[in-house]
Amino acid sequence: MNLASLTPAQMRCLPLLVIGLSANKVAEKANVSATKISQWKSDPIFMEALELSRRDAVSDAQKAFKGLSLKAIEILSETLDSGSEANRLKASIYILDKIELAESAYSIKGDVNINEVLSALGV
Repeated sequence: MNLASLTPAQMRCLPLLVIGLSANKVAEKANVSATKISQWKSDPIFMEALELSRRDAVSDAQKAFKGLSLKAIEILSETLDSGSEANRLKASIYILDKIELAESAYSIKGDVNINEVLSALGV
């Protein structure tokens, strides 16, 4: 896909369509007619560029989410190592609940039995 074949107006419209704005809103913001956007939506080259832009946006969001999840894991790890006993216990229970959720979602059979662990903790 060669984005260079798109017009500047089409390039302005792509990100607006990717975020889900209506054709009328895109037309207003990009200073083009809604009719023109409708015509572009029947153009295979434009639609390929739109689909590529959508895939890129999803990929970027997934990478950002993964980065945030790593940060959240780090914070949970720090909480387990420091802070009050109550906060450490809450963090431990949260993690064990997520392990149980992952086991059921992915049919993972691990050695950790969440109910046994919680019972041992007196919870």
